[in-house]
Amino acid sequence: PLPPLPDDERMFMGNLRGVVYGDGTVFLYNFSNSFPSDSFTAAMLCPGSATWTVMTKRLKLLAQPYAMYHDSKVLVLDGDSLWCFMMTTNYEGNISDVNGDDLDSRWGLDGDLSYLHECSYILESHGELLLASVMVKRSLSGYGCSNPAPMLRVTLRTMRKEPSSGKMQWVEIDGRNLGDHALFLGSPASLAVKLDEGGGCAYFVFWGGVFRYSFVDGEAKAMKWLRPDCRPHEACVWLRPSLSFTPIKEIKERL
Repeated sequence: PLPPLPDDERMFMGNLRGVVYGDGTVFLYNFSNSFPSDSFTAAMLCPGSATWTVMTKRLKLLAQPYAMYHDSKVLVLDGDSLWCFMMTTNYEGNISDVNGDDLDSRWGLDGDLSYLHECSYILESHGELLLASVMVKRSLSGYGCSNPAPMLRVTLRTMRKEPSSGKMQWVEIDGRNLGDHALFLGSPASLAVKLDEGGGCAYFVFWGGVFRYSFVDGEAKAMKWLRPDCRPHEACVWLRPSLSFTPIKEIKERL
C-alpha cells in the first residue's frame, strides 16, 4: 500500500502513468490537455519516504509527450525538446519552486541528411542517461511498403559534460558499447535489460509493427505485426506478468 496523494493534487492525477525504478522509487505522472494551456503533474515517492513529492508545471505540449525520473530530476521529452525540472526546497524542507531548463533540444539529429527523425526515447543504463532515436531513411518508396525494416536505424546519445565549457550536451555513442544489453523503447517508460547472451539490440514500435534493431550489424528486423494504425505511444507495456491459474481439480485435491 502506498500513501495517498495530497488532496489538492488529486484532481491533476487522473489517468496516471507509473514507473517503479530499481532503487524502489515510485514515479507517477500525467499530462492534462486543457485550455488555455497544458499542464504536467508528477508525483515521486522515494524509498523511506512517507509522503509524496508533487510538482505541477504549465507546458505547451505536443500530442504524445512522456516523462521519467533520473538523478533527482524530472525529465519531459516532447517531440524534439527535452525539459529538465529540478526541485528546490526551502529551509523547512517543503517544495518552494520548480525550475525548467531546455536540454539541447536538437541533439544533432540533422547530422545525416539521408535520414528523418521519427521519434526519440529517454532511458537509464548503468546510471547514465541515454537518448535513443528511431530514424527512417528519406525515401518516398519506403512509405506504405510492406516491410520498412531496411529503412530503419537507431542512434544512441548520452548526456556528458563538455570539457572546455563545462556545459552538459548530447554526445553520440556507438551502439556496440551496449553489446550485452537490450533496449525496450516505448511508453510510459523505456528500459535497458542486461542479456545473458546475444548481441545488443533495441525493440520499438513503428508503423504498426514491433521491430528489433541490432547494434552489432546495424540492421532492423520485423518481429511482430500489430494492427496497422498502432502508434508508438500506444505500446504502453513491454513486460507483462505471466499469470498461472491452478486447475480446479488441483484446488479441490488441496482442500
